[in-house]
Amino acid sequence: MIVSVSGDVDVAALPSLQSALDRSLLVGATAIVLDLGEVDSIDSMGLALVSGLSSQCARADSLSAVSVSNPDIRSYLAEHGVDAPLFANVAAALASFEAAIQ
Repeated sequence: MIVSVSGDVDVAALPSLQSALDRSLLVGATAIVLDLGEVDSIDSMGLALVSGLSSQCARADSLSAVSVSNPDIRSYLAEHGVDAPLFANVAAALASFEAAIQ
């Protein structure tokens, strides 16, 4: 399942983003790509949510990945220890799931 976000990932956006991720897991998604391809900025609260994605998915026996095309945002996430795999696009993230399943 792909959860796409655009604009700013900040404290105002967190409730709807967390809700979308929760709904994805509740309906039984076995893999979630958090698509940040249209994100302009991410603050520390957004970083915390993205950082927790991997463990949230693991508790639900689901795989996770983050697609982020903006190199500055990708670097920010990597520098701050986001443990979900980071990919430059959704296609690469989805391909990683296929490799993990085989």
